[in-house]
Amino acid sequence: MAFDKCYHQACDNLFNVDRAALAKQAAAISYVITAYGISTEDVNGAPPRPVRAQARAVAKTVSVSATHDHDSVS
Repeated sequence: MAFDKCYHQACDNLFNVDRAALAKQAAAISYVITAYGISTEDVNGAPPRPVRAQARAVAKTVSVSATHDHDSVS
């Protein structure tokens, strides 16, 4: 069922655009672009830069021993 009687017809042109639907779609697209521009964490799994920086700072303060218990032979 077509919602537009002019869909793929000669009368299908820019003068019969549903402006309310266009406004809703433009707002949705704008939201997605803005959200993606702020953080790509959901897309690629990488945490934002401040979180990574904090993790690096914590890792520097933690001392890790060069020998491991499971490496020694008894």
